[in-house]
Amino acid sequence: WEVPEELQALFRMLRDEVFKLESHAQTAEAHLDQDTRKFTAQVDAAVPVLKRAVLQVRERMDDPLVGNPDGDVERVLAFVRGAAQEMRALKETAARYQHWQRMLKQPVMEMDTIDNVNQDVNLKLALWNALYTWEESQDTWRATSFQSLDSESLEREVVGFLKTAVRAERGLP
Repeated sequence: WEVPEELQALFRMLRDEVFKLESHAQTAEAHLDQDTRKFTAQVDAAVPVLKRAVLQVRERMDDPLVGNPDGDVERVLAFVRGAAQEMRALKETAARYQHWQRMLKQPVMEMDTIDNVNQDVNLKLALWNALYTWEESQDTWRATSFQSLDSESLEREVVGFLKTAVRAERGLP
């Protein structure tokens, strides 16, 4: 049985491609240790930058603006929402770094500080969101006649605000 010329050409091309693939795999294996050291150094350099960014968010959350109950609610809310968004991005980055550290068989960084700052930001965000909603609700209640108020709905809202306040009081320094 004779193999057609087209098929022979395909087999030669396939053999050449397999040889190239094996060559590339050997090259990659040869550079594995060097590339691992290089990437480990990059991750090691990035972790302190991430930790500094988290501490900067913590410092910003200590701004008197956030702790002033008489402050402009919308302004404070925008400020805290920005911090919450930044913390979400920092947590994603930290998770990615931890994944890389596991892949590189390196010690995995602790997330305690990131988790604590994130919790602080989220509690403050919940508190200021509740304050904003409370002010809106008060405006609605004042504009509504007493007979038209739904006491059960009003009670649920007040209990919700109270729970948020208690959570914030327990979780914030």
